[in-house]
Amino acid sequence: MDSLLNRYRNVTVLVLAIFAQLVLLAYQVKTGNDVRLIRVWAVTAVMPLARTLEGVRSGVATFAGSYLTLRDTRQQNREMQAELGKLKMENQYLRNELSTADRARALSVFQARSQSRLPQRPFPERQQMQPLRSARCADPGRTV
Repeated sequence: MDSLLNRYRNVTVLVLAIFAQLVLLAYQVKTGNDVRLIRVWAVTAVMPLARTLEGVRSGVATFAGSYLTLRDTRQQNREMQAELGKLKMENQYLRNELSTADRARALSVFQARSQSRLPQRPFPERQQMQPLRSARCADPGRTV
């Protein structure tokens, strides 16, 4: 018997594998969910590959969608930054104008409330300075 198994080892293993499959298929063991064992084995064998393929597919789809969505974002960001800078400058200008207008209004209110009792007289004219003609310049390097 040993010589028979040794001589036909490959065929014997093949016949045993086929017999085991036929026994399991004939028996068709059912689990508590009324699912056949062969189906459970097939799903168990295929699921890791299916999960990997689905992960790759969803990753590529997500990347492509994000890329198409964000394609022009950098240019739009630069434009919005420039617009923000302009609006900040305009806002500062308008704040300065408003404070100037407030100061002018406060000055006019102050002038209206406190009328000066002194007569307004013009400023005295300034006398123009005459250059000194009698002044001499001494050259310290020259001997007299």
